[in-house]
Amino acid sequence: MLETVCDRIAQRLLLLEEVVDSVVAGGPIRARHVLELYRASHASAPACSIALANRLPHLGAVAIIDRAKDAVQYASVRPDPEEGWPVVFPWPRQVVPVGHPFRSMPPGADMTRKTFWRTTWGNQQQYYIDAVSDDRRVIAVFSDIDVWGAERLHIDEPREFDRRPVTEIHCCGRIQAVRGYPCQDCRQPYCPHCGHCRCQRIAQKEQMCAGMCFLRFQPRLLVNGLCEECRR
Repeated sequence: MLETVCDRIAQRLLLLEEVVDSVVAGGPIRARHVLELYRASHASAPACSIALANRLPHLGAVAIIDRAKDAVQYASVRPDPEEGWPVVFPWPRQVVPVGHPFRSMPPGADMTRKTFWRTTWGNQQQYYIDAVSDDRRVIAVFSDIDVWGAERLHIDEPREFDRRPVTEIHCCGRIQAVRGYPCQDCRQPYCPHCGHCRCQRIAQKEQMCAGMCFLRFQPRLLVNGLCEECRR
């Protein structure tokens, strides 16, 4: 998250809107625009990806694939303006799925077509992609609609979106909005930093009574390490 924030700040500082306009020139975002923007500015490839992903008018992403590792090196996702985040999308450190055309792209190749993306837990959905490759990486633009006219026939399955509730919690010294299903006991979501819900955080603070009951209590309920029953 910190790296993403830094990249977004760098994008604002190093990439003027006029530079992005001159590269895109009013057409749909394409993978080659990342390389052109990189050469036309002092910004990093991730910063260029962010600038171009922000120009997508619909659900999509700009991803940089490490060819040596066959893994996503960086990705900037543009959620759907109305539906929000999709369930399946490329994200840093995800391995390129087996059988995906990114794995067989030779250096210097380009590709515009409909293909799939699969999560590590097996969910799979279709995207239209425009991609270019060099010796070290594949740069790809993902889109939920065919903005490049890659296919003649468009039969698209309904896309699944992330419907998990968003709840504001205070944990790990910060107030943060967390997307996820809550714990069945305390009905509070799990902190993305420490991974604990409210009842788990409370349990961590409890201490075992030094008496013979072997029960755990909040420290304020223990006197000389003993609970009320064991002090009698």
